[in-house]
Amino acid sequence: MKDSRHPWFLAIIFTFVAMTGAVLKVRRTGTGDAFTPLNLLLLGLASYRAGRVIALDDVTQPFRLPFVDVQEENGERKETPKKEGLPGAIGALITCPDCIGFWIAAVLAYGSLLWSGPVRVVTLALGASGLSQFLNAIVMFLAKHAHEK
Repeated sequence: MKDSRHPWFLAIIFTFVAMTGAVLKVRRTGTGDAFTPLNLLLLGLASYRAGRVIALDDVTQPFRLPFVDVQEENGERKETPKKEGLPGAIGALITCPDCIGFWIAAVLAYGSLLWSGPVRVVTLALGASGLSQFLNAIVMFLAKHAHEK
């Protein structure tokens, strides 16, 4: 059976390619040094955190609801992308932290080339939050293993 989301997946890919082309066409000169190793790390942390916020956090659930089906399993809510058309394609994108994280990384990278000041503030906030998540995971891991000894 043909998946009715496939044409929409292609449209999403085409949108990405078109956005990339548009940004490269209108990109201002003098921003070629925007991606230092520190900025790349910050962009990675920011896109990681934003991807998790969009795909997993309760606060963004109202934005996901038009694109997902919600089931209760063992007392927990489980969201799965709709099975048909554009809502299903968007649902597949926004319920996958890695998938939406890629798009967030692209938008932040494009934005840093076009509007570096405001995008830098957003990237810093998301990057700090992403770093905080990694540090928290390390502390939790160390605490768990310290109690096992």
